[in-house]
Amino acid sequence: MISPGNVFELGFFKLAGSNTKEDGERWYLGLWFYKASSKMNPLWVANRESPLYDSKGALKIYKSNLVIVNQSGNIIWSSSNAVVPSPPKTSSVVAELLSNGNFVLRYSDDNRGDSFLWESFDYPTDTLLPGSDLAKGVNRSLTSWISNNNPSTGIYSYALLSKNQEMFLLDAKSSPVYRRSFGLKTPYALGNGYYLLLLQVTYDGLLQQFSWSPTTREKTLLWRGPRDRCDLYGKICGSNSVCSLEKVDVHVFAGCTCFKGFKPRNWRGWWLRNMTEGCQRISRLNCTGNGFQVLKNVKLPDTKDAGLERSIGPKECRQRCIEDCSCTGFANVELDCFLYSSDLVDLRTLQSGQQLYIKVATSYLGKFFISS
Repeated sequence: MISPGNVFELGFFKLAGSNTKEDGERWYLGLWFYKASSKMNPLWVANRESPLYDSKGALKIYKSNLVIVNQSGNIIWSSSNAVVPSPPKTSSVVAELLSNGNFVLRYSDDNRGDSFLWESFDYPTDTLLPGSDLAKGVNRSLTSWISNNNPSTGIYSYALLSKNQEMFLLDAKSSPVYRRSFGLKTPYALGNGYYLLLLQVTYDGLLQQFSWSPTTREKTLLWRGPRDRCDLYGKICGSNSVCSLEKVDVHVFAGCTCFKGFKPRNWRGWWLRNMTEGCQRISRLNCTGNGFQVLKNVKLPDTKDAGLERSIGPKECRQRCIEDCSCTGFANVELDCFLYSSDLVDLRTLQSGQQLYIKVATSYLGKFFISS
């Protein structure tokens, strides 16, 4: 099945090297780019946990659900979460691959997006396609393959974890490894023609963004992370400090800097370059007599405990923080005002980052601490 515009293709596939002595061949129903290289893995897999063990399976519509059956007629996978209205319509149920790569189940006389019985965009595997939205899907995460030639669920995931729609790369223990959010709801135009931007979690624990040209059928890696030790969530610098890379001869080290008006929680660990306990205020804030330290070109802290007010400019955002005695800092990004009220976690320097304003007593604005 090929999508309109010849961008995506849906069908059964067997990965190279997927044979095992115990199981023989493993076949899956999946989605890939039309005429993509065989070296490029599929973007979506339906039966990732329940493969067919020969090529004689079939995809069918059964009782208003999609099912995959093996050669014996047994169902090995089903879209059992299809939302069928009660009473059901009398029109027939059809399956369709849309131009954006969304594989949908719907009534033949109703192609409205909000009336789909089931759609693959609600159940992504390891790749996020343009037009899909993790914040609205049934499964609100991407999950890696177990290996490069086995699409079974791996140990890494990319998930929505906070009220402010912060996205995290998680390890096998569901502990954050890396924090970064992307907007991938629409195709991305670049130069002649257009390119699709996609986000993927790799089996070895990386989050990567790549583009695909439907015209040239070329895949280009744009970005991959974590890139260095400063990208690791909470592994190098603790709270209320900024991680930055320091080059000594040919070696690159990650160093931590306390905010002005803060000191290391553990001085001994700090001088031994174990800075994971982070920093604490030298003295508690009062409601008056405070100023703001400005940090430029930084990755903003984790916003899971931050308040968010929209359509507010920098001056008004600053005033909100001044008037709120519990506010510890603020940031204003495209008229989104983030008001922090607890320790600030996961900061690093960037070449072109954001500005963060940290509330400190005016008496400390001339003092700061730097790691050795």
